[in-house]
Amino acid sequence: MPGHYLNGAQYRPAHIHVTVSAPGFNPLTTQLYFKGDPYNDIDPFIKPSLIMAVNDLGSGKQATFDFVLAAN
Repeated sequence: MPGHYLNGAQYRPAHIHVTVSAPGFNPLTTQLYFKGDPYNDIDPFIKPSLIMAVNDLGSGKQATFDFVLAAN
């Protein structure tokens, strides 16, 4: 899991930066967040639709997210 870091006087929730692209579509750059992070509710940049549920898989974790790209 990514760590937290300060953004001014407030911590950001754990997140990953993602860029998705495909021929014939506009690229999408966003951040994905993790359900249950204690900083989700106070982060000014988070959108609820970008929060993923995470499942434990023994020694790792798994999350699923569906991306929708706009045709260009």
